[in-house]
Amino acid sequence: MSKKLCLIYNTAPRYREAIFRAIDNEYDCDWYFGKTKSDIKEMDTSLLKNVTYYKTYGNPQKWYWKRNYLRLLFRRDYKNYLILPETRSISDWVFFILAYTFFRKKHFYLWTHGWYGKESGYEAKMKLWLYRNASGTFVYGDRAKMLLIEQGIPQEKLFVIHNSLDYDIQKAIRENIKTSSIYNDHFQNSSPTIIFIGRLTKVKKLDMIVDALARLRNKGEKYNMVFVGDGSESDNLKVKVKSLDLNDQVWFYGASYDEKTNAELIYNADLCVSPGNVGLTAMHALIFGCPVITHNYFEWQMPEYEAIHAGNTGDFFKMDDIDDLIATISKWFAVKSDKREEVRKACFKEIDTNWNPYYLMTLSYLYARFFKKILRGKSILNSQINKTAKIYSGTEFYDSSIGRYSYIGYDSEVHSCDIGSFCSIANGFVVGGAKHPLNWVSTSPVFYNVGGGTGVHLGDLNIEPLKRTTIGHDVWIGNRVTIMQGVTIGTGAAIGAGTIVTKDVPPYAIVAGCPAKVIRYRFDVVTIEKLLKSKWWELDDMTLKTLSGLVSNPEEFLKNLDKIA
Repeated sequence: MSKKLCLIYNTAPRYREAIFRAIDNEYDCDWYFGKTKSDIKEMDTSLLKNVTYYKTYGNPQKWYWKRNYLRLLFRRDYKNYLILPETRSISDWVFFILAYTFFRKKHFYLWTHGWYGKESGYEAKMKLWLYRNASGTFVYGDRAKMLLIEQGIPQEKLFVIHNSLDYDIQKAIRENIKTSSIYNDHFQNSSPTIIFIGRLTKVKKLDMIVDALARLRNKGEKYNMVFVGDGSESDNLKVKVKSLDLNDQVWFYGASYDEKTNAELIYNADLCVSPGNVGLTAMHALIFGCPVITHNYFEWQMPEYEAIHAGNTGDFFKMDDIDDLIATISKWFAVKSDKREEVRKACFKEIDTNWNPYYLMTLSYLYARFFKKILRGKSILNSQINKTAKIYSGTEFYDSSIGRYSYIGYDSEVHSCDIGSFCSIANGFVVGGAKHPLNWVSTSPVFYNVGGGTGVHLGDLNIEPLKRTTIGHDVWIGNRVTIMQGVTIGTGAAIGAGTIVTKDVPPYAIVAGCPAKVIRYRFDVVTIEKLLKSKWWELDDMTLKTLSGLVSNPEEFLKNLDKIA
């Protein structure tokens, strides 16, 4: 049975494009997407290999059936499934009953919101049955994971995958963005500006913002308001604005799909307010440095609320309490009005640290624990790999480079490392890795930067970034070798199996032990100097083929190399 991965999703949302494409590039995948009506912007699925659409019958808001869905269970080439379960899909329940009963040798992983904390009765029992029998479940936020653990789901079966938008594009735009006069020009004043960006629907409770603006004005606090988006509530909101005589304070910008325009609107706003569920509005606001206020009834919130840290990247008010919303807005501007740049940087940091595709693929364990362990696939991220180099399956290769004709064996972990040419690296190789502060109260990463290990983030302290590790050319590394971050391995060195390297290794040295010690050198000093000076590893393939018969005789090799030169 093959290691092909079957992915089943109701839609192909644009905000998952980055991770969908990463999975598609790394693994042999078949994608199945539903043809359901949705106001969520979809990605261009032609960017993925092997995409099939399935039809649905019935009402997705009630009960419905997916056509040709069950047959996927009987495909002999599918052993691993990654599925978005839909509780209102009858075919989903039939699928999982059959899967958990008759296909126990296959692996079924779920990708879902998980647990809200409001479930009860049959809904709660059905969902828990689903999660208990799954091979693993990927949830959108830390709270959902915590709640499922409380419900008795084993922690080792739960993984967090945060949502993200078009991070690379948005970050590139952000790096060049500057403060503009867009709001001063439109409103003809310098009052602070509140923004909402997203669909103008009833569930967003945007009428609360309009009421709050009127009452704040009566208190002597005047704020501008811009609605970026369109939807079913647009006309009702315009009527309400007019009735409260707020036309001079409110700008209905309309829907905008140009990211540079959105960036300017968000960056120059002072606060984003989402009275209903916040969702991806928070992602959009924070990536461009705008703090977010939303309600505090987390059982009804979308998982993106976890990016909001009270007093840092935004704040919370009591759900449906207009008085508390007004008080929260007033307090925010009273405390943070002169700290705009500080807040902006905090928003940037939250997205750059936790809510982007790179975080998804590393700290969420999607690659490290699912694909590596189950599919034994390799995970390559933000790295440069020579076309002649080889990285075997089960290996994580992040923020690193590898030169021509070098290879790394199975099940290795390489972080922030530059590897030269003609290197031979065996299985189980580990280089780089995290640094833990020994002089702090705690060594746990939950208090700094990305909150790794458990995936929980409790603090924003900074820690010294990883030092890059350098491995020269023609280095031989045996099985299960560990090299600490920042170490330099000289060209031509050989490292024995099981060695732990904590210090630099000289060129052409043979080392072994824990910690590594120099046993001897491969050649005498003169020969080493000549080999290093020759830089033979930079020769073209034709020249190396000419010299290949002399590789076993260093003296003759160098003599003939001099003749060629």
